[in-house]
Amino acid sequence: MKEELEHFKRDINQRLRETAKELASQATRIDEAEQRVGEIESWSMEANEALLETLKQQRALQEKLTEQEEQLLRAELSLPSEMELQIQRAHRALAPKPNSDQPPRSIIVNFLQYTVKETVLKKAWQKKIQYEGRALSFDHNYAMEVIQKRKEYTGGGEG
Repeated sequence: MKEELEHFKRDINQRLRETAKELASQATRIDEAEQRVGEIESWSMEANEALLETLKQQRALQEKLTEQEEQLLRAELSLPSEMELQIQRAHRALAPKPNSDQPPRSIIVNFLQYTVKETVLKKAWQKKIQYEGRALSFDHNYAMEVIQKRKEYTGGGEG
């Protein structure tokens, strides 16, 4: 019986050592996982800050573009100063950025009031406007299908 107790004791001690090793291994893995989580949280915070800064810059550029559009329209079209243009937004067309030898992308201006848009278009069509040596053209924001149909109708493009 004493021998059985000794055997049982050795067996229990062996199992305790194995459990202690496994516990130490698990603790190491938990520490590594916590470190990775901390790094990811840090990266996430940096990415959020960069995203917020980018959004601020985008808003500032949007406002600048809108202001430039308004200044150009007022100066070139001799619009009355009391006329509020109420530009809702102005942005570049979603086409790919052209090479330096190609004309720049279109700028789409969205007015809040239809009457203002029509006034601007009428005055722009009556006068040839240039900006930095390039002629500007003004037109309605037609869908591509409409543009194609108009080219076909006027003979300005191939059908």
